[in-house]
Amino acid sequence: MVERVVGVDGCRAGWLACYQQDNQIQVCLYAGVSDLASALPDSRVFIDMPIGLPESEKRLVEKKARSLLGRRACCVFSVPSRSAVYAESYRASCTANLLAQGVKLSKQSWNLCNKIKQLDQFIRGGDSKLDFYEAHPELVFCILNGSPLQFKKQSLQGQRQRIDLLTRAGLPAIGLLEVASRRYRRSQVAIDDILDAMVLFVLDQFEPRALLDQAITDEYGICTNMMVPTAQLIDH
Repeated sequence: MVERVVGVDGCRAGWLACYQQDNQIQVCLYAGVSDLASALPDSRVFIDMPIGLPESEKRLVEKKARSLLGRRACCVFSVPSRSAVYAESYRASCTANLLAQGVKLSKQSWNLCNKIKQLDQFIRGGDSKLDFYEAHPELVFCILNGSPLQFKKQSLQGQRQRIDLLTRAGLPAIGLLEVASRRYRRSQVAIDDILDAMVLFVLDQFEPRALLDQAITDEYGICTNMMVPTAQLIDH
């Protein structure tokens, strides 16, 4: 039985989670996926990390997400093949991805491979009491806003835009941001990590649905898709 909803974003120090407990919204840092699972069992987790790693067939969901994001399409990176994710070095990963999908790997993708692998191993372990759903924060912000956001999430203007959307969705965004910023060093958790975790938590309020009607599955039968809001945020 699912007891809570959790929004999770990967950050330098681990995994940042936003959830409600004892009628209060919390933003907490966990070192590993297993730590998150132990602390928050029986949860529905919307997470900003690829789920499902086809070896040779490219995931289709990134192409659809980019088409909706327009000028913010650069926020969606190409997901490596499973063999590339599990490679022991960037050079080996590039070679593996070239053989599997015909393209080398960007450094950005390689830098995420450790977290992608950690989540993949945990999901394939099959003993988790968490329901994981992939979601992309920038796409969620875009749909809630009704159009791609104008400014990057690292900029002051972009952070203000995202805080405004979160506040309109009923989240005490400024207070949560202040608490988390005092609790964690910027080298551990960036401001945009906090905003991303919060919007994935908010996602559950907007009747989340799968972005693709028909998505491919990888060699382990894991579906590759993203959850998005059904409707945009409307001012009253």
